[in-house]
Amino acid sequence: MRGLWKYPDGPPGNAIMVVFTDRDGTVLSVDVDRLPADPHAMSTSPTAPAAPAGRAHPGLDAAQREALVGRSIADARRLFGVPQGSRRLPTAPWKLRIDCGRGFLSWDVFFYWPTRDYPAHIYGGNVERIGDWAYVHE
Repeated sequence: MRGLWKYPDGPPGNAIMVVFTDRDGTVLSVDVDRLPADPHAMSTSPTAPAAPAGRAHPGLDAAQREALVGRSIADARRLFGVPQGSRRLPTAPWKLRIDCGRGFLSWDVFFYWPTRDYPAHIYGGNVERIGDWAYVHE
């Protein structure tokens, strides 16, 4: 199932919320991944830190996610608590991407970043360098 996720971060059974910010910490967009059909059926990890009282659920609807855009990352932390992880995304100012799906459960991707600083793993698969381009085998 790992290839079906947008983001490979965190334990497989956990839903995640991804908050994209600019360099100044202003929220640019919010996304969620791996939410069950019934968000109330989710279990929390016994090793996860306790959520603050009143912490919002990551299964926000589109309007709630949009309301965070333009606010500070500090505002998001007040609403959702301290993140259990973070990472810096590639610094490419733009990308070319070709989706190379070969059927129902194949989402291979061929892409190019002008910075050519490709990670070893992205888009749910391992990266193979092909010249200045990268190919992800999902």
